[in-house]
This record gives sequence, C-alpha cells and structure tokens, in this order.
Amino acid sequence: MIVDFYCCEGGASAGYAAAGFSVVGVDRDPQPRYPFPFLQMDALEAMDRLLAGEWLTFHTKNGMPLFAHISLMAAWVGSPPCQARTKAQKIQGREHPLLIAPTRERFIRSGLPYVIENVVPDGFDPDPLMDPVLLCGEMFEIETYRHRLFERTSIWKHRSTRSTWRGRQRWGADQCLVSTCTSSATSPASIADAR
Repeated sequence: MIVDFYCCEGGASAGYAAAGFSVVGVDRDPQPRYPFPFLQMDALEAMDRLLAGEWLTFHTKNGMPLFAHISLMAAWVGSPPCQARTKAQKIQGREHPLLIAPTRERFIRSGLPYVIENVVPDGFDPDPLMDPVLLCGEMFEIETYRHRLFERTSIWKHRSTRSTWRGRQRWGADQCLVSTCTSSATSPASIADAR
C-alpha cells in the first residue's frame, strides 16, 4: 500500500495505481472525485499519527472503511502545496506554508521509501527538494508539458548512462537527469534552466 499525502483529486495516485500499487489518499480538503480510499485530514497530522503507531481509517467510494497502519505500508508519497514556490504567488504576495521540509522529516522518520513531488520553483526556493529529478509528461507520452521535480529515497534512485528516448538524447540520473521534452523548456542543461 502506498499513501499519497496531499493527494488532491488523485493524479499521482492514479499513476501509482497504474504501476500496480494499492493506493490510499490523505488531504485536508474534501476530494469527492478522488477514486481510491480517502481520509480527510491534515497530511502532517496523519503522518504524525501513523508514526505514533495509530491506525487510520480511510473510506472507499462506497463508504466502506479501510484500516491502515504504518506496518502495512510500502511507501509514502506526497505533493505538498506548491503556491509558495510559484510565480503566481509572488505576483499575489500571499503567505503560504513551507511544507516540503516538514514532510521530508516525517517521511525519513517513517523508514519507508518515499517520493516528494513539486513544481520547478520560480527563482529562490526557501523550501527546496533535495537532489531532485526533473521529469515532464511528454517523457511518458502523456500530453502534459509541465515539468515536475521528484525527490526520492535511495531505493528508487538509479544510475543510468546516456540513453535515447523517442530518438532524442537524454542524460541519466548520474548526470542530473533532465527533461527531453519538446515544450518551451526544451532539453534544459540543468534544473535551473527549466525555470
């Protein structure tokens, strides 16, 4: 079982489910379109309760309860809200919580493999991901061209060498994996170039 914290409507959850994982989601807001067992709760609170050894109750679409304990979990994943990292946030000048560091701290304490996903920050990043990989939907033949960064535990890191993808060159993780998509951020030499 994978727990998707900050799950929203379940885009990332759907990807993990397509890869063969059982997925449950946690979000502080109601998510009536979330297709998997769901728990409405603050993500950090849910992590703290799981770390304390508590069982959490998720509910399926038909209302059936699904009880989950950290001992039953294969990994934790999450996409903390990204407003503090975006250009739109700077224009609006609103304050938003920085949730990547507290999420990482809890993910590490869980002892489980983890992935934290977020947007490429606009300029200075007060809450950075550590050693992230940059991916784009086009790399997977998905018709979305938004670049996303992924921090992951070493169990999901791999060393790949130079390879090709759909006829274009890309570099492996040991060369700071970069996008090979044909969007406006075509083949950036580094994550910074994708901004």
